[in-house]
Amino acid sequence: MAITNKMTVLGSSTTQLFRNLSWALSFPAGSEILVSSIDHEANIASWIALAERQNLVIRWWLPRTTKNPMLEASELKYYLNKRTVLVTCTHASNILGTIHDVKAIAEAVHTIPGAMLCVDGVAYAPHRQVDVTALGVDFYCFSWYKVLLMTSLPLPTSIKRECSRCMAHTSQCSTHHPTLSRK
Repeated sequence: MAITNKMTVLGSSTTQLFRNLSWALSFPAGSEILVSSIDHEANIASWIALAERQNLVIRWWLPRTTKNPMLEASELKYYLNKRTVLVTCTHASNILGTIHDVKAIAEAVHTIPGAMLCVDGVAYAPHRQVDVTALGVDFYCFSWYKVLLMTSLPLPTSIKRECSRCMAHTSQCSTHHPTLSRK
C-alpha cells in the first residue's frame, strides 16, 4: 500500500475499524450518508448506527442494474447533494467479484465540498496493489489476515491526513474540516 505511517491506523478487524471510525466522526444533524446497497455488512452497520446516534439521513446507493450490478461514479449525480458528508462503498464485491472504479467515485464524491469517501478494500486488497493516495479516498480499510492468511495481526486502515486531524481533536473539527463539527 502506498501510504505513510501518519495515515495508518491498526485494529483487530475491518468491522471494528469501521465501528471505531463511526464513533470518531461527528456531523451536523440532517447530514446525509450515502451507503452502497451492495456492500458487505461490515461497511453498512457502522454507518446506520452513526446515523441513528447523530440524527443523520441514510441514503442507499443502488446499482443501475441487477444483472452484474456495479457502482458507477456517473450515477452519483443522482445521490450527492450539499448535505452529503460521507459516501461508503466497496472496492470489489466479495460476493459478485465486481471491481468498482474507486478513483472515479472519489472524484465524484469530492465535487461536494467536505464530502468524504470510505472504502471497504477487504475483497480487493489481497489480490491487487493499492495506492490510496492515487485513488483519492479519505478512508480505506482491509484485513491483513486476508492477505497473509494470519489472524493474529492488527489490521490497517488508511486515513487521509485532513480527516485524521478531525478524529484526533473532535472538539475542534470545524476548524480542520468544513463538514465535521461537535454536537
